Amino acid sequence: MLKSANTSTLRTQLFRTFEDPTYKPPPLPTVALELVSLASKHDVNVEDVVRLLERDQMLAGAVMRLVGSPIHAGRGPVRSLTDAVMRLGIRTVRDSVFDVALKKSVFTVSGEYSEIMRRIGRHGTATAYIARVVCRHARMTEDQAFLGALLHDVGFAALLLSVIRKKEANPPSLRELWPEIDGLHEQASKAVTKLWGLSNELSLIVANHHHEHTGNSVRVAAVVNIADYLTQRFDAHIVGPPDDDGVPMPACAISVSSVDDSSSLLGLRDDSFDRISAEVEPILREVLRD
Repeated sequence: MLKSANTSTLRTQLFRTFEDPTYKPPPLPTVALELVSLASKHDVNVEDVVRLLERDQMLAGAVMRLVGSPIHAGRGPVRSLTDAVMRLGIRTVRDSVFDVALKKSVFTVSGEYSEIMRRIGRHGTATAYIARVVCRHARMTEDQAFLGALLHDVGFAALLLSVIRKKEANPPSLRELWPEIDGLHEQASKAVTKLWGLSNELSLIVANHHHEHTGNSVRVAAVVNIADYLTQRFDAHIVGPPDDDGVPMPACAISVSSVDDSSSLLGLRDDSFDRISAEVEPILREVLRD
């Protein structure tokens, strides 16, 4: 049992979760996964997206609520799902649907881990919306940045869910689990995104979001790194459980040097973080409402 395991054994048991060929990732609505694939096609159109969304009332309703929110308000009324997709754009619909799907299917649990799961989900959402603004300031496309930021810490949730699935009478405390989960969350994020059938680029970003990147993913990884760092300004970062002295344990720590390197790579100026924060503040106030 995990409860009686020492640190080494606990880490081994958690790591082997994702090596087990019978392991299944946290389930997501099929429509959300199909929408990611559909949106990547060059010939996708609004009608294709609408037909897909019509298969899931919850996700379709989320799109309608989003288009009616202040951050997407337009001049005229939105009378249909087609109108909503046209106003938002297919990529924004894809991103928002995946965000809602994660909240409903992955980050909502009961019991001892419920609050930290909610916090992890909130952090992913905040990081994703900040990443979108960082991309604008860095003058780059946001195509992979939103999903990469949204999913970069999903491994925390996957690891906690793997413990919950064991249905032990006395599961390990969060304090006992935390150092190992923090150390393994990048590997877990990679495993889950691969099993969901998402792109290799996304899996690479989430698997190494604390490390140096090369190749095509390097600029997107830099965006995620900066967005992750800036969540602290909005109290949307992940906070580990308190240790024996009441001090929160480290959680997905971002080094200042890595943030400096990311800023240089993206060509951001000294005042960019303040301008990004000012721009994203009203957006987060809306999307992080409980």
